[in-house]
Amino acid sequence: MDAHINDDEKDLLRFLHENVKGCGLTFPLHVRTIELGTGRDGDSIRRTASYLEPKGMVGTIAEQYASSTGMLLTITQVYLTGAGEEYVRNLDRGGIGRKVKRVDDALSSVTNTGAFKFTNHKVVIAILMALGIGIVWLGTWLKHQL
Repeated sequence: MDAHINDDEKDLLRFLHENVKGCGLTFPLHVRTIELGTGRDGDSIRRTASYLEPKGMVGTIAEQYASSTGMLLTITQVYLTGAGEEYVRNLDRGGIGRKVKRVDDALSSVTNTGAFKFTNHKVVIAILMALGIGIVWLGTWLKHQL
């Protein structure tokens, strides 16, 4: 199976292995957290997770949001499965791969640069916009139901 797992996929598996509190749906990491910890962009993480999911290595949680073209579905969280955990443990036994940064290290480096406050500000705005769009959509839906 190792021949079908590329370096980006191994890095994501290793990052999840070192940063989640357990396996399964109960212990997901948000894509933004993975971005901060790995330095990779969200689209790359989502793409990598979508390749690993059919192999049973990770699971994903997707959420709907409104855009100018309609409702879209995007992966927002990724979690490590038992098979993914076992795969990383086998890599560790063989000494294959490299260590990745822990989330705590990544967050402290972002906080020390002052970028963390700006990031939080953008997240709050995105959440408020999504809530506003959701309320408008719900109102329209209810109007059509009555």
